[in-house]
Amino acid sequence: MGGSKRKKQTTFSDKSTHSNDEVFIKLQTLEYKLETLSNNNTQRLIDNIEIIQGTLHDLLIEQDNIKKDIRDLKYQRSILTDEVSSLRQTINELGLKVNELEQYGRRANVRFFGLRDKIGETNAATVKTVTEIIRTKLN
Repeated sequence: MGGSKRKKQTTFSDKSTHSNDEVFIKLQTLEYKLETLSNNNTQRLIDNIEIIQGTLHDLLIEQDNIKKDIRDLKYQRSILTDEVSSLRQTINELGLKVNELEQYGRRANVRFFGLRDKIGETNAATVKTVTEIIRTKLN
């Protein structure tokens, strides 16, 4: 056999034969594609993480604002509850005073039945008539 140098070849399962250089080039191409895919996926993950971090930051700020609003509302509710309680107590006290005034006003009133009102009669004339009746009946 002569001095011809034969390149080494690799046989794959599909019975195709490729030189080692072809296999090396294909492996390098495959490695480049995998790195590109990996870099793209990594960059997408980084972008998504940054978006999520931004959203989380916004949500935390909103949560803090809501907590402050809740504290303010609880404080206002406390003040309003105290005011309602005070107003209820005042209403009860005023009701008692009205009742007392009604009772006091009734004590001083006397009703006379059987007296006829005369047209144009004044209060003074009515009092005079009642006084005369009481004097004559009680004497």
